[in-house]
Amino acid sequence: MRSPLSPTVLSVLIAAVAVSACGDGSSSRDSGADAAPEGSDARAIAAVPPSFDCAAASGEIEELICSTPELAALDLRLDSVWQQVESRLAGGSWPESEQALVRAEQRGWIGGRNECWKADDPGACTVDEYVRRTVTLEAQFGLVEGQGPTFWGCEGNPANEFVLTFFSTDPQSVSVERGDQQEVMVQTPAASGSRYLGAFGKEVWVKGEEGTFVWPQDDTLRCELKPSG
Repeated sequence: MRSPLSPTVLSVLIAAVAVSACGDGSSSRDSGADAAPEGSDARAIAAVPPSFDCAAASGEIEELICSTPELAALDLRLDSVWQQVESRLAGGSWPESEQALVRAEQRGWIGGRNECWKADDPGACTVDEYVRRTVTLEAQFGLVEGQGPTFWGCEGNPANEFVLTFFSTDPQSVSVERGDQQEVMVQTPAASGSRYLGAFGKEVWVKGEEGTFVWPQDDTLRCELKPSG
């Protein structure tokens, strides 16, 4: 279970994405989508439709995306990022088995997104899913500028180490590595410092050269930035 993004982050983000997706009206998907025909199905069509065919939408969440401009914009944003990922996979030295795994993860994510119909607020759940998946792919595949890595030692034990790389995604994110585990976390508003939330209650809160790390099995760890070099 993920820690949800704050309402402030969600509202600001969907407004910004909607403006960027719809502002110039130049999308190649615009033809025929200026207005729904009179008497058409009310679910039908956001001014700029999402990346999938709304006529074939299946289930409550896909229908919600098709009828909600902000969600359609988030879908288009993710689709653009996914096309960049596909280009990296096709043009790089990725083994076929790893390419298949990445694509299977994306299919699995779609299934998880569609489970948002079970949430108390399906719309907010869907926004959260899109934001986290988009940011994760951007960070994982180096599609945005990164800062780091930086190394953090915890509880006075040099072997108890986290490796953090910060990314200028929107919202900001951090890739957190510990041993063979990796998690991309999304920034959320904090009274001080920079706070990032991940899945299953994971959390990183950095204040200068000190940090609080919440990680399964370890509860809360107090960590310090290691000197570079």
